[in-house]
Amino acid sequence: MCTGENVKIARLVLAFALFGGSAALAFADGVDPLVGIKKGGGSTPITITNPNPIVTGTLVQDSGDGKTCTIAGDTCLQDVFQNQLGTTLTSLTIFVTSPSNLTFSCNEAETDIFTNCQVKPLNGGFDFFFSGGSVASATLTCVPDGDLDDLSVLIFGCPNKFLNADDYKWVGGEFAVDIEGILTDGVPDAPAGTTVTTQVITSPEPGSASMLLFGMLAFGLLKVARRVA
Repeated sequence: MCTGENVKIARLVLAFALFGGSAALAFADGVDPLVGIKKGGGSTPITITNPNPIVTGTLVQDSGDGKTCTIAGDTCLQDVFQNQLGTTLTSLTIFVTSPSNLTFSCNEAETDIFTNCQVKPLNGGFDFFFSGGSVASATLTCVPDGDLDDLSVLIFGCPNKFLNADDYKWVGGEFAVDIEGILTDGVPDAPAGTTVTTQVITSPEPGSASMLLFGMLAFGLLKVARRVA
């Protein structure tokens, strides 16, 4: 399982890979690409063994009818993830990096899942913290695939020991990280083809984990001291 230190190292690796491996491009218009959370399908799983998945993609040009991107005519990238942790996510941290020296901002218009968004610049990228909403966990359901073991569901229910891994499918719990290039005089500040990497952070940060552990130890010692007294 990933630790807070793993998350920190992963961020540094992403920063060096993206910023050191490509020439930085300057966008002087001062307009920021927007980052928000929306509904989506076809996803990268968030699991107990991989609670902080990373996806790299490129922005595409909207066809003009608004079907590709949320904002008609701009550029966009939508990375879809699925919560397979078995617990509801009441907040999300999304780490966004780009090799193009872009500055990213919250998309205040996308509030259908989370109503609050805060952004903090970090070395090599930006941390987006979403709250005021939730993403329920996906559920593991049985999916008939034409094998004889499908009959076991009728007799023993789902799940059961006779089913194989390909007889199950995760359903629900999906959300999309939506990155939109803002149009200025008809030109998007983030051109099509711009590479952006997003990482979902669901495990504790090193500082948070340390503070939690310290607090638990301090509370335990205080109780011991009171008993001795």
